[in-house]
Amino acid sequence: GHCSNYTDVHGYAVKYRPIGNKQPPPNLTEFGNEDVWGLSCLNGWTCGNIAAPAQDVASFFFDLLGPQSKIVSGWSRMQMTQFAPLTYGWSVGMPYGLGLMPQDFQRWGATTDKCNVIGHGGSTYGFMNVNGYSPSLGFAFSLATNNESIIDGEFNAHINALYPQCLNALVSLLSNGTAQCFPAPPKPP
Repeated sequence: GHCSNYTDVHGYAVKYRPIGNKQPPPNLTEFGNEDVWGLSCLNGWTCGNIAAPAQDVASFFFDLLGPQSKIVSGWSRMQMTQFAPLTYGWSVGMPYGLGLMPQDFQRWGATTDKCNVIGHGGSTYGFMNVNGYSPSLGFAFSLATNNESIIDGEFNAHINALYPQCLNALVSLLSNGTAQCFPAPPKPP
């Protein structure tokens, strides 16, 4: 059904959608500006597989990957976390398991393995998210935004700006200030 059936939060999509590995024109630097609140909220990538509040998604990842998995057997979880590089299609070379992937923090300059997270991103028109579980610190999270964007040619710019800052805060809190993922959070676009 329409997003308006499930949430009061409006989502804003860019007018140009990259398809596959095609990138937007280099001069396209607009924020999301098309309100998708009246469209179906199940028309995206992994968001089409689950549409739920961020807290429920974080609970799902904790129950899936936490110390006492409540969703799948240990054998199934082991199979889901056997990562191998994708060899064709979208994101060739990216490690991927059965519906899970290790989150890539090297592009932001991660400085500790406490930042290692297993999870998956999600996208539907007007909304972006990233979700996962930290085995070393035992927390799960879901970070969502209601504005997909292309800023200076970077797709998902809002998530890319928020994600390292949120992880820094969580890791610092859960390690009693003894660990931080990134030396300095990148400036938001």
